[in-house]
Amino acid sequence: MGGEQGDPPRLEASRLLEQLARERRFVETAEKTLERVEREAETRDRSTVTMIVMVVFAVALLASIIVLVIASYASDNWSSLSQNVLDVLKSVVLPVVTLVLGYYFGRGGRG
Repeated sequence: MGGEQGDPPRLEASRLLEQLARERRFVETAEKTLERVEREAETRDRSTVTMIVMVVFAVALLASIIVLVIASYASDNWSSLSQNVLDVLKSVVLPVVTLVLGYYFGRGGRG
């Protein structure tokens, strides 16, 4: 009978160890899932910002071309107008696009 009294605590300890191992596996799986979801959300956010910046750049380029064409009909100074539009695109729009894209793609390498 003495041996029977020693077995239930061992069985209980064994059962608790198995339950602890299952809980650890569950926590590890949950942590991996959370990390994956966070990476996907960050990638999605970065893609959205990149798309917005590229659309803004494309719209600015298209608007500049439209303004250039309209202004060329109103004025005979085509070369001066085209140079001004290109200067605006080079000095304002392009650096902003480069800065934003560099920031977001540069952040992707960290973490």
